[in-house]
Amino acid sequence: MSGSWLYQSLINNVYIPHFHTYGEKAYNSFINCAVAKKSFLWAYKNVTPIEELNESDKKELKLYVIGLFPNKTPAEKIESCKIIHTLGCLL
Repeated sequence: MSGSWLYQSLINNVYIPHFHTYGEKAYNSFINCAVAKKSFLWAYKNVTPIEELNESDKKELKLYVIGLFPNKTPAEKIESCKIIHTLGCLL
């Protein structure tokens, strides 16, 4: 079982309302919670990939994530970009 129905349900019924309540403060919980991270990374495959954004948007996202999470590894920063981008596309 792929879990897609579960991920979609969590995004729609838990994570998006959580974001509407807490705003950018919610990013930390989405990025550090394994289930939330899996849910958003699953949903990422259904949105426009970051690679297809214009250069200024990619740079803005990269700098934003570096500012929010300076101590994350490069791989964690890439995942964080994907999670934040996915949430932005779904709102």
